[in-house]
Amino acid sequence: MTAPTAPIHTATCPYCEQVMAPDASCLPMLRDEEGGVFERIRYGSDGDWPREPRDTCADCFVLTGKVHHLHCDQERCPKCGGQLLSCLHMDGHHGGGGHAGGAWVDAQGRDA
Repeated sequence: MTAPTAPIHTATCPYCEQVMAPDASCLPMLRDEEGGVFERIRYGSDGDWPREPRDTCADCFVLTGKVHHLHCDQERCPKCGGQLLSCLHMDGHHGGGGHAGGAWVDAQGRDA
């Protein structure tokens, strides 16, 4: 008889609706509270936080070159360079900052 195995628990990104697995990449654009559209900083790319090299993000598990998932505490704001999770510029779906006007947009800059 074999020992029972624990079920595998997976988290789903509430924005892109994908399982947060290494090969998944979230949607690439954000709109700030002033209507500007910004490309999100990809994990391990220029502009990302300096860190020890890893193949995947320690928080949302995306591979190097992929877009972090919603609420990832490792993602930088493409507007100010701070932590996106608590940014005052891009707070449409992140919850920590002060403005509520930011929004997610698709690759063509349309509201998602």
